[in-house]
Order: sequence, then C-alpha cells, then structure tokens
Amino acid sequence: MKNGWETPTHGNTVPVQTEAPARISCLYCGKATTWLPALRSAHIVLLYLALLDTAAWMALNPPCDTSGRPFPLEGETFVLLRKSLSLETKIVGTSLKIKGRGLLFLTSHRIVFVLEGRNIPVRAVDFPLHLMHEEEFKQPIFGANKLVGVVQALPGSGLIEGLSFTIKFNDGGCGTFLGLFHPLVAYARALNVETVAEPIQAISSTVASGGVGQVAFVD
Repeated sequence: MKNGWETPTHGNTVPVQTEAPARISCLYCGKATTWLPALRSAHIVLLYLALLDTAAWMALNPPCDTSGRPFPLEGETFVLLRKSLSLETKIVGTSLKIKGRGLLFLTSHRIVFVLEGRNIPVRAVDFPLHLMHEEEFKQPIFGANKLVGVVQALPGSGLIEGLSFTIKFNDGGCGTFLGLFHPLVAYARALNVETVAEPIQAISSTVASGGVGQVAFVD
C-alpha cells in the first residue's frame, strides 16, 4: 500500500483505495481511467474521489449556462469580461495542473475563468475574492503581463492548501481590470464573507466616469 492505495495481486489492474474509489480524467483528451499510475504520465490529470460531495468542489466547474457565462450567485454583480486570456492553476502540494485559454469574468464575489474547448473535464474555475492572497501583477520584459496568486481552499472542498494561479493577458487590457480587481478584493477581505452584497463605491464611480474602456458589463 502506498499513500492509501493498494494494487490487487490477482492480475486486476484497477487500483483500490481503502476509503473511496477514484476516477482519473485527462485534461487533454478527456478520457477517464481507473489506472492510478496514469497520474505519472505525460498527460495532465485530475483525481476525483467519488465519496466527495459534488458541491464540495466549488472551485472547479461552477455552474454555467450553455454560452459559458457563469450563473450569478445571490447578490452578485458582473463587472468585467476579458477575452483571449490564458490560465494555469496548480493544486498546491501536488503536480496536478489545469491550463488553457478562455474568458475571464470579474464579479463582485469572484473571478471565474471559463476554458475554451469541448468535452473537457474542467470547463471553468472559480476563484473567490475573499480567499485570495499573495496576488501580484507581473510585467515581464518578454511575454504577456500576468496576475499570479494563491486561493485558499474552500472548507470541505477536499483540498488542503488550495490553488495557485497564473492569468496571462495575451491581448492587453489589464489596466482597467486591475483598477476594478484590487478594490473588489480589498472589499471582500474587509467583509470576510463569501457573499458580497453590493459593488463598492469605487467601482460605481469608475463606471459613471466612463473610464472603463473595452469593458463588457452584464446587468
């Protein structure tokens, strides 16, 4: 047995976990497998424990409509939409990653990154603003500007240390984003709750002044 797993000796290649069965899905091809050593393959995979309640994995695959737009939470305001971004997120303490291009939605509660592609196990990733820390905006000499940080694990999510993330602005447009993002994070931290009931005054002022070029707002 290793790390809670044991492999049967009677020739069956399906791994057995003492606490719960597992399903492994490749983030590239979407193929599911129960063969644990696939975790060490060249493909990037995620491990789902079958006994975890689906709602516990709130950071992965938040509910979205058929167009990919996230369903709003109670009291949530959609503030900004950005296209042509890249995401790479890593489950802290593991080698498991999620990466791809897609859309970013900034709301009064969270960042939701919706990945491009069909038949992929992880369609969207949810980053609650009040759980973010160590966020930093980087402007490398070569390559796209990027936002990096860590999102603390949601209670009951099955994650111990949360997720680290890198969001790259491939086509620019980060100035407006940062002007809205930082006040929202500060406000969410001040409340220290999962739901932010109303947008902060700083954002309302920015919108009213017309200083929100290339912004897609959703009422």
